[in-house]
Amino acid sequence: MKLFLISLITFMGLVAGSAQQNAPYRTFRDTEGRAIQAVLVSATAEEAWIRREDGQTFRVRIANFGKADQDFIAAWRVAEALKAPTALQFSVRRFSAGREINTTSTRRITTEQSGYAVTLTNATAFDLENLEVEYRYFALRGSATATGQERRRQRFTGLTRIDRLASLAQTEFQTAPIPIASSSLRSDRTGTQRRTNDDLGGIWLRVRNGPDTVAEFSSPSNLKETEDW
Repeated sequence: MKLFLISLITFMGLVAGSAQQNAPYRTFRDTEGRAIQAVLVSATAEEAWIRREDGQTFRVRIANFGKADQDFIAAWRVAEALKAPTALQFSVRRFSAGREINTTSTRRITTEQSGYAVTLTNATAFDLENLEVEYRYFALRGSATATGQERRRQRFTGLTRIDRLASLAQTEFQTAPIPIASSSLRSDRTGTQRRTNDDLGGIWLRVRNGPDTVAEFSSPSNLKETEDW
């Protein structure tokens, strides 16, 4: 049966390496509506390699596919690019949105509104659209004890949507600031100084492209081992 295929090629290791072993078969159609059941194993900007159920692999010009299949191949190429460990790159820094100092007869409290500024870089060759970045970030709350202070971790959450991130471009967003307090007080009984200090306790991010999580990052790197998502 003659289809819209340009040429039949030998199933070579290079193509096989690009294929997903359990990728679903799809009905591809050309611009005239002729169909073939196959799985996409590789693609460039101009051509795609599809493997039929009998194991034969074909190279097809993408322009010969119908619009739905062209869109499918374009999305597949983006998804494959995002599988690279360095496809999306993160850097995180702390920011301050202001400081307030309150002093009483027994206590001095300095409260800084702090959070994380996150820079996300798209290192792929594709413009990315409709990304969602969900994150968990933490504060370490200090409380005085008989021997010093102890800290408990408090969790905050957030979500940022990125409509478009061009190839090799970067964008920055900030978490909502949270109060980070430092307190010193004088004990009426002993006359000694006691201090408690809050601090930021880390951030954990996940990037979604549609329903798929395509990147994950935490600072410090072991945060994922000590906290649940």
